[in-house]
Amino acid sequence: MLERLRNFLQKKSLVYQLTAVITTLMTVILILVISITSVRTSRDLQNKIYASTQMLLELQIKNAAAYFSQMNAFSLNPRNDVRFLKIISTDSQYDYSTKAYIMSVVRNAYYQRDDLVDYSIYVVNLNKGYFISRENRNVSERPLSDITSDPLFPDFSRPRYYRAVIPSGQEGNLLVYYRTLINIENGRPLAFVRFTVDTSWFDKTLRSGRQGELTVLRNRNGSMYYRDSVEDYDVVSLEKQGCLTVSAESEDEAWNLTTYISKKQLDLYLSETRTLTFTVGILFIVLSVVLLVFFIRILVHPLSVLAGMLRNTGQGNFKSLISISGCSEVTSLCTEYNTMIHRIDELIQKNYVAELNWKNAQLAALESQINPHFLYNTLQTISAEAIENDQMKINDMVMALSSMLKYTIRGPETVTLRNELEHVKDYLFLQKARFENRLTYEFVIAGGTEEQPVPKISVTTLVENSIIHGMSKTADSVRIEITAEHTGGKLIITVTDDGAGIPAARLAEIQKILVQTDPRGQITGENNRDTECIGLRNLSNRLQLLYGKTARLCIYSTEHTGTSTVMEVNDV
Repeated sequence: MLERLRNFLQKKSLVYQLTAVITTLMTVILILVISITSVRTSRDLQNKIYASTQMLLELQIKNAAAYFSQMNAFSLNPRNDVRFLKIISTDSQYDYSTKAYIMSVVRNAYYQRDDLVDYSIYVVNLNKGYFISRENRNVSERPLSDITSDPLFPDFSRPRYYRAVIPSGQEGNLLVYYRTLINIENGRPLAFVRFTVDTSWFDKTLRSGRQGELTVLRNRNGSMYYRDSVEDYDVVSLEKQGCLTVSAESEDEAWNLTTYISKKQLDLYLSETRTLTFTVGILFIVLSVVLLVFFIRILVHPLSVLAGMLRNTGQGNFKSLISISGCSEVTSLCTEYNTMIHRIDELIQKNYVAELNWKNAQLAALESQINPHFLYNTLQTISAEAIENDQMKINDMVMALSSMLKYTIRGPETVTLRNELEHVKDYLFLQKARFENRLTYEFVIAGGTEEQPVPKISVTTLVENSIIHGMSKTADSVRIEITAEHTGGKLIITVTDDGAGIPAARLAEIQKILVQTDPRGQITGENNRDTECIGLRNLSNRLQLLYGKTARLCIYSTEHTGTSTVMEVNDV
């Protein structure tokens, strides 16, 4: 399997390979980190749940203790009523006013609190009890035996405490509170107060409403007064299943508040944490892969450019150099590539020049096989015949043609501008004989330029180009102007005509040929089949070989307006 994976990756790009390897390593590391973090997070989360629950329970048990203190103070409120205390302390006559007053005390006490289910006061000396409840909002009388026969009577009537608090045992009720009002001098019971409290205050204060939790309120004897649970849990089943137990006691240790958090709920908390952790991890991996691909592409881009240039070099293009930025290794590689291309181009140039010299030697050998004296003698005979018959124009034409042949066949590669212009004049003389009044020309030669060396037949080629493109597609007369001047250390020769001009599309093709031409005579692109501008192309090649890249041949033209051809060479 590893072998197949290796073969698969070898067929992919470098960006793909780096992304796959780094992503795999990041994923493995991230899974290990998430696993370790999940364990530690689970432990830390459980500790945080315990600490936060403990803090909440301590606050709640303080509130519960304060609530029971209020209940204790509330049970003693009748003692603060002077008339009521006088009634229960003396052997008063039981009359209507006494009954009415005690009933008002009961009624007022009942309506002081919203959490009372019922409230009653039993007066010992009157042997009567007075009772009010939610079911019966009118105060009713009860016999004293109702309270004295209560099983808890010995507990709340004995000295020292004179009270008892027991769970209500009814759904929705919290507790039943018993209080004995005594004569402080002799400790004799004067009256008994009993009331029942519902769970409304605890529902608002202790109820959390969270799934999987059970909160229980007990007294010091373990009796349960209140339980809060959204689900039907019991303590025994929760302890069997496994749970987190958190408890808090009041300062007097009379009350205990305990919360049981089921294992199912803890797992839910941990599951949410793990889900969040893995989600963040996956998003991190996706974001990292995107950034990774982006930066790898930036780093690999110079290598892609270099590979493309190598492909161009393999196709024979040895002129393009690389200028890319990147790390030191890539920069060094580009420098070495440019050096290699430069050396290869130099070798090609040297070999081409050697091959050109060899071809020139072959051409000279062929030329030597032709006796030029035969042509000259023949032209001399024609000239003598023209003179004898008084045809001086024919004589001039023959002499011009003889001069052109001699200039073309013999001589060095470069000549002075003066000699080149003499040859141009012979050429224009013959063309003038052909086109007559349709052709006019003018020479504007700046001083000091006539002795400058130029390639032989170079200006002739420019003039020939003007005649071909200027006069071939128009019947109007054409004027040709040949200028030469010095500018910025260069000899600039311009041939301008006011002929037919060149269409824009065709001009773009010719300019492209001149730009793409190289000294080896090869033309890249689609126009290498075009032979109409072969003279300009050959002249451009010669300029590159003789003067290098500083020489320039440009052509400018506007259709129906004219054409200008410019040749620039360095002063020698």
